[in-house]
Amino acid sequence: MRFTCRPSIGYFDIFNGWWYPSCPYCNKKLGGTANNPVCMDHDAIKSFLVPW
Repeated sequence: MRFTCRPSIGYFDIFNGWWYPSCPYCNKKLGGTANNPVCMDHDAIKSFLVPW
């Protein structure tokens, strides 16, 4: 038996923009603080892209 799911996006909250801090290696969301970002899989991140 096989199922297909077709999702749809109903709303985007763009108040804070489209950016979030993510790990440059696995793209998961970073935790920690703004000055010390941490990936749960890759520990502390030395550098990453920031929004303009």
